[in-house]
Amino acid sequence: MTFTAWSHEGEWYGLRVSKKERNTYFSKQIEKIFLELPIKNDFIRFQVNVTPSFWNNCPELRSAKIRNWFNACGYARPTTIEPPKFQASFITPNTIRVKRYA
Repeated sequence: MTFTAWSHEGEWYGLRVSKKERNTYFSKQIEKIFLELPIKNDFIRFQVNVTPSFWNNCPELRSAKIRNWFNACGYARPTTIEPPKFQASFITPNTIRVKRYA
């Protein structure tokens, strides 16, 4: 599955998945997802709410912790540059691990 950085008010703030991949990989029964994001030789892990808008026209996982991760890892970029992409997969039914920068 591919995530693309999502911006809000000029800052990368979340991870967007295509609607096709959302419909393929996500269960509507899950209201919270654990994200594991790589940092140095480890992962940071935290919970993100899957909002009702995720199932409409806003398929993003949003969190200030994602924004902080973008900044800490040097992924934050101006909104005029193409957003970074990440490969990710479910490692449990409610845990997604971002494997690498794509």
